[in-house]
Amino acid sequence: MNKGFNIFIFLRVTIGGFFVLVSVDTLMGPFQNFLYVVQAYEIFPDIVEKGVAFIVPWVEFFLGVFLVIGLWTRNALKGLLVLVTGLIGVVSSAIIRGLPLDDCGCFGELFSVSLKGTLLIDIALFVFVGLMLVNLAKTSLLSLDQYYQKTE
Repeated sequence: MNKGFNIFIFLRVTIGGFFVLVSVDTLMGPFQNFLYVVQAYEIFPDIVEKGVAFIVPWVEFFLGVFLVIGLWTRNALKGLLVLVTGLIGVVSSAIIRGLPLDDCGCFGELFSVSLKGTLLIDIALFVFVGLMLVNLAKTSLLSLDQYYQKTE
């Protein structure tokens, strides 16, 4: 067994932790704050905005937790790929339409990032999540998936 540094484990835990941290900040804040962020992008019909504002932080939270502990890693990575693709679309749309947003609003109170900065972060996340999915065997080392696979 190679005892060297495994970049895929590092990426799995770091990116999973990032999504947990961001989602917890959103979930702990007032619902109206994130609803305002969703509304500012002018993407969804009024009737859908509340659902999106409620569901997205929970999806981020659970996908992040699953990634950190390595449970259902393949599905968590696929879910994150879909989520990040959606975020890239929403942020790109806001940039193209010239929406007057100084901050993406996606990181809650943690830190402020411009739309272009957010797009770069989302693209990097897309690439890293894709690389982890392609290298699933290396990504799943030291995970609950690996543990349960050995005990079957």
